[in-house]
Amino acid sequence: MIKSLNLENYGRFKKAVFNFSPVSIFYGPNEAGKTTIFDALLDAISSPKASTTMGKHLLERYGAERSSKPDYEGDKIIIPTDDFLNIFAVRSGIIELNIDKNSQWMNKVKASLFSGGIDTKDLLNELETILASKARNTLKGEEQNLESSLEKINSEKKNYLSIREKCIAEEKLIKGKELKMQNAALEINDLEAEEKELDSFLYQQKQIKEEKHLKSILSLLGEASRKKDENEKYNKYKQDTLSEIQKTERELVNAKSELTKIIALEEAALKDLGNTAREKSLAEENNNNLEKNKILSDLLKESLVPRDKLISEKNELIIKKHFLAAGALALITGITLFFLTSFNFVFPAAALGIGILCFVLSREKRILQDYSRLEEAILSASKKWKAETGEECPDRYDAILEVLNSAGEKARAAAAELERLRRRREEFEEKAQVFLIQKNSAGNNADAIQRRLRELLDEAGSRDLSEYSAQLERKKQLIAQYADLNLKIENYASEYGAKGANDLFDTVNRKLKDISLNISEKEESEVEIRNYENKLRTVKSKLEQLRVLNIEFTGGFNKELGLIRGQLRGLPEKIYECEKNAQKIELRLEEIKKELRAAKIAHELYTSLADDSEKMLKELSGDIGEIFKEITREDRRVEMANYSANEMEVIDAGGEMRYMNMLSAGTKDAFLLAARLTLAYRSMDPAQKAVLVLDEPFIALDSERCKSALAMLKTFREKSGYQIILLTKDCEVKEEAKLLFGSELTIHEL
Repeated sequence: MIKSLNLENYGRFKKAVFNFSPVSIFYGPNEAGKTTIFDALLDAISSPKASTTMGKHLLERYGAERSSKPDYEGDKIIIPTDDFLNIFAVRSGIIELNIDKNSQWMNKVKASLFSGGIDTKDLLNELETILASKARNTLKGEEQNLESSLEKINSEKKNYLSIREKCIAEEKLIKGKELKMQNAALEINDLEAEEKELDSFLYQQKQIKEEKHLKSILSLLGEASRKKDENEKYNKYKQDTLSEIQKTERELVNAKSELTKIIALEEAALKDLGNTAREKSLAEENNNNLEKNKILSDLLKESLVPRDKLISEKNELIIKKHFLAAGALALITGITLFFLTSFNFVFPAAALGIGILCFVLSREKRILQDYSRLEEAILSASKKWKAETGEECPDRYDAILEVLNSAGEKARAAAAELERLRRRREEFEEKAQVFLIQKNSAGNNADAIQRRLRELLDEAGSRDLSEYSAQLERKKQLIAQYADLNLKIENYASEYGAKGANDLFDTVNRKLKDISLNISEKEESEVEIRNYENKLRTVKSKLEQLRVLNIEFTGGFNKELGLIRGQLRGLPEKIYECEKNAQKIELRLEEIKKELRAAKIAHELYTSLADDSEKMLKELSGDIGEIFKEITREDRRVEMANYSANEMEVIDAGGEMRYMNMLSAGTKDAFLLAARLTLAYRSMDPAQKAVLVLDEPFIALDSERCKSALAMLKTFREKSGYQIILLTKDCEVKEEAKLLFGSELTIHEL
């Protein structure tokens, strides 16, 4: 099965691939490409030679650069061109049966139906005439004449032998010499006959060689004519045009190279511009952040500077704990002694005095600096800085001032960097604009050169420079080949005394016709010819020796033979001639007897085949009738007297038997379609699958018969396994096929 078809430079299909299934439809209006698909299938399946009618048609219509490559699933399908067109392809307006008697499928069908395509009845009549007639030009008549001639020759020979026997008695004295002379004479006769036969053979071989030589001259003339016609097709290809195309193509390459360089520079500039944009964006973001930090640092610095305004003075009373302890100890000691010394008030009074003194001495007044506001300001500034910037800030006065001062420096540096990036971006923008202008100019220049190159190639009818160069090179080759052919033709014209190619053609044809009439042998190999030449030289040498020896013998006993010369003159030759003629007649009689025996055997064989032929014709008629019935949906009996379209009879709509050519156009097409499908089915080996291509086969059928024909095709497909390819512009056919074939169907809408 054809799986797909790959088309290149095939009509309107410059490059296309079509997939196929068991049933494929190509649907489209007129001039949509259906005929091109049909021709491509023919090209792929049959590969017609360029010398055939169809090969010339495909070459003229689609050119030598066309390509139609099928991809097969399973075995490759190969069908000869005539068989494909006459049976496996059904085309609108060409549905008639037009079958070459020697076609592959025809031989197969007739071998199974009509005894190899021979009309057995006519052959039997001819064989009976051969076996029974005794007329002058018949085998029987010739046999009687030859027998009569043989009898006469044998009688004549007997008479000659009788005369010879009488002379032998008189020649006893010279018997030895005469015997040698006779033997030499007989051997000379045999050698002369052999010499003549060898000369005839070598002459035939010389004629065969001359015939081949003449045919080669005709072939050379034909080739020269073809080269001349082909040269005319290449006149438009010139070296100046090639140079201009090459120059334009170099200019195009340079222009494209320049454009590529400018595009690369533009892309680099745009890339730098993009990178600068990102850097500028980051720098702006960083500058904004640092500017905010600077403003914040200025505010925080105002809250911390000057430092002295955050430090205040205060009085502080300091209690000296050791004086208080000493006073407390003195009071405790005085009270203890008061009770121990029988209430002596001296000790308590002294202890009280000491205690009061110690209390007075324990209190001291100082002036101190208050740093709490400064610490609170530092802590507040540190927290606010961290909250706003996210940066850790030390809670020491000098350290935080250093951080805040650093923020200002960073903001100034960021502003300077941002300004630098702005200037750099402006430079890249200017470069990109310059490159854009240069790119547009280079692009316009390249486009103009491209258009000029395309115009030159279009005028030359070529796709590109390589194709034009190839065509120009082909032209040079053709010119050289044509010149070489002309030189050979001039030499042959001189050899045969012709005035030109046309005169040479006529002269060679006349000689070829004369030579062909004289040739009766087949061509032998050079080795065999040399063997015959060696034999001829050997025979001539031996013959010459025998003739010399015969002269010597004749001179020795010439006088003795004088007395009997009159009786024996030419007697051996006459006897030899009688024997030779008798031998020829006997050989011919044996051939005639063989032919008569063969005719008798053939008569018996074809008598049997004639009986079977009628049965086979009825079988074929029945098969055609069954398919015809499926299309017309009426009982349409078919009768075939012989395998001939003119002898097929069909029942018409009125019930009468009519010859096929007398049917209506639609009924005739339906019948012939049935006949072709039947023959197609019978023409192939059941184990081998084939393809059936139908191009608008139902154009003469009405709607109902069209549906019936499609249904019949479905039955035919199931029965035969053929792949079916249908080309149509009829939407109704396409829709009906969808319903019938379902998943087996692939539709290509052109």
